[in-house]
Amino acid sequence: MLVAGDLDRRITIQQANETTNAYGERTRFFVEYREVWAKVSWKISKEKEESDQRVQVSNVTFYIRNLDIELNPEMRILHDDKIYYFDGIKEIDGREMFLEITTKEKE
Repeated sequence: MLVAGDLDRRITIQQANETTNAYGERTRFFVEYREVWAKVSWKISKEKEESDQRVQVSNVTFYIRNLDIELNPEMRILHDDKIYYFDGIKEIDGREMFLEITTKEKE
């Protein structure tokens, strides 16, 4: 069972936004949505083939309190100068206690 004291790492949840330049081209960028305390659990890393390149993929799970945060798959997490892309979100330890966010970091 997860307790609030386990949340000992500071992470930044970033939200995707888009803008259109003078030529009508859309540019995607990320802005800070919320900074929260989290528990970080590193999983196994593996290599995979992506666009004719070998890419190192690390699976990392973040646990955060289920506050008034509205998460969506377009968001990402910034932690220790690394970017983690959402892979899945689920509620754990009761309906409104914690969220488990599974992510992938591509190097």
